Amino acid sequence: MLKRLLLTSLFLLAFILPLKAQEKDSTDIWDDWGNEDNTECSHHSHDFNFMGFHNFNGKPTIEATYGNSDIGIKSFGKLSNKGFLNAGSAELKLSYSSLNDYDENIVEYKNRFFFVSNNSTDLVKKKDNSQDIKSDLWRFGFGIQNGYGYKMGRSAVIPYTSNSIVWSRVEWNTPEDGLIPGLSEEDLNRLDLFNNAFRFGTMSEGGVKLQIVPLFTINAGYERAAIFPRYLVWKQLGSFVIEAAALGALDTFVDEIMDSSPAAGPVVNFLLKNGLSYAIYELRREKMSWPFKSAEPLTYDTWKIGMTFTF
Repeated sequence: MLKRLLLTSLFLLAFILPLKAQEKDSTDIWDDWGNEDNTECSHHSHDFNFMGFHNFNGKPTIEATYGNSDIGIKSFGKLSNKGFLNAGSAELKLSYSSLNDYDENIVEYKNRFFFVSNNSTDLVKKKDNSQDIKSDLWRFGFGIQNGYGYKMGRSAVIPYTSNSIVWSRVEWNTPEDGLIPGLSEEDLNRLDLFNNAFRFGTMSEGGVKLQIVPLFTINAGYERAAIFPRYLVWKQLGSFVIEAAALGALDTFVDEIMDSSPAAGPVVNFLLKNGLSYAIYELRREKMSWPFKSAEPLTYDTWKIGMTFTF
């Protein structure tokens, strides 16, 4: 347990340090978040410092999303091709977020959140078939969400990226005889590693937020989550360090783009960071502790839409 706590702390620190390096000197909060001046806004915002996240002025935020998940293991392919039903996804995020002026029409968005979600076949309406294999997954975790966006009066369009650490528990509802067409006994044993046990994992997400008014935002995103069958402390730490170094390098590069061409920055930041997250996820689909030899994770790929309330 001590090793897991230590690794969790190091992982969070690895994501936060690059963000701190790019933090602007100005801490003015965008006055369009429902306040007439920055002084009043700062007075009502909260100095958030939880689970090692660095301090920043943030407003309480609640986000609810719904989506549809494809479940898979790389060597198996999509489990929906082997009788497993796709799962619906319902998620609740509690967070603190900030939106700061970066340039005349450019804003910088930051969010630090806790979330809980349920990915279950019961959330998707399908005809009941005794041969279908159902699943029910509960998970919770912590994460960060960042991006740059375009301000249009009291509205804004914000492309974002997100990274999280997650603890998940999945339950399979398999046929009574335990046999699944297309899967060998060895495959079934591998699936059983995830059954009825909390497993550590990671999650990344890319999407777009459309702030209608300061209080209300709608968002759409694509999430990719990996659940590890076991925890290999040093291999996983090495993999996280490689990822953090790559993110740090991208942060520096994006900072230079924001300084020279602010109008292009939000899109470039979105494409580069989500491209990196996609590449790392694909590598970890084969080796959960890439580049080190390790097992394949269970994966959930989810399209989702939702709404956010900022207070």
